[in-house]
Amino acid sequence: MNKNRLQNVNELSGVSKRLLYVLEKKDVSGYKLEKDNSGIKQSQISHIKSGRNQPSPDVIDSFLKYFPEINKIWFLTGEGRMENNTTKIKGNNNLNNTGNIGGDILNDSNSQSNCLTESIKTLKKIIEEKEELLKAKDEIINSKDEIINSKDEIINLLKEQLKK
Repeated sequence: MNKNRLQNVNELSGVSKRLLYVLEKKDVSGYKLEKDNSGIKQSQISHIKSGRNQPSPDVIDSFLKYFPEINKIWFLTGEGRMENNTTKIKGNNNLNNTGNIGGDILNDSNSQSNCLTESIKTLKKIIEEKEELLKAKDEIINSKDEIINSKDEIINLLKEQLKK
């Protein structure tokens, strides 16, 4: 019964797949992320690769700070282009493709609002997935508790029989 649910733990989410895709395209390893003090540990990347863990909000935040050229909407939802349309000029990394100062600030407030809305939706989905995992683990714990209780009953019966 729980066996099928537990197999889903090792499936990669869209965010995990996109994170690994960016690392491959940028030729960056978990070791390099950790060495560069990105806030992401090599072990976290290994756990994401294996499907053991999904990227946490902290990992997502650190990842997007490490790769500011990555489009946040694409990273969180898979929609749009992988990279922002920004042009970096040596000596001034805060110019975007329109020549306006602003760096990470999106061209208009609607785009920024949409990005935040999509980020919230994605984070809610991650929370729902984590809640499902917790429910599955609770079911496992409950079944183990039932087994322990049954064994305790058997032990007590055996003890009573030994006394006779």
